[in-house]
This record gives sequence, C-alpha cells and structure tokens, in this order.
Amino acid sequence: MTNNIKQFLVKESNIDVLVHIYRNNSETYVSKIATKMDLTRQHIQDKVNNMNYLGLLNKEDEAGKQILSVTDRGEELAQEFEGLNRVFREVEQ
Repeated sequence: MTNNIKQFLVKESNIDVLVHIYRNNSETYVSKIATKMDLTRQHIQDKVNNMNYLGLLNKEDEAGKQILSVTDRGEELAQEFEGLNRVFREVEQ
C-alpha cells in the first residue's frame, strides 16, 4: 500500500472512484461502482482498500456488502477535485 495520498490519487481512476463515492454517499458499494465505471470488482476493491488505509473512506459491512462512505478528509479532497473538474471542463470548451 502507498502512504502518499497525492501519488495515489492522481493515478488511474482513483480520483473518479473517490468522487463517485462522495456524490453517492448512501448505498455505495464495490460491485455497484465497478459496474458503473466498467472496471473489475477486484480493481475497485484494491482502490477502496488503499483509500481506507489512507483515511479517505470508511467501510462498513452490511448484509454481506461493504457500504462505503467518505471520511471528512475524503470529502475535502473530493470537493477539491470536483472544483478542478469544473475548471477543466471550462478550459476544454
């Protein structure tokens, strides 16, 4: 696992996973994210495990599924990345 949040988040679709969980903070679980993002369940699970380790996500087992939610730290980062995404969209227009 990585200890560097910046290095981890700017890689691949990690930011997208964090923002997705932030936007859909209720009833969010690994298989649902995997389907939505067209990635394997294991790929998402690895990302979720790293985000949990970095203190960005909470995982709660409920009826055989891991319900995911962002921590305060994860929420701050997700909000910042959403702001950056808005800027990127404006620049692209």
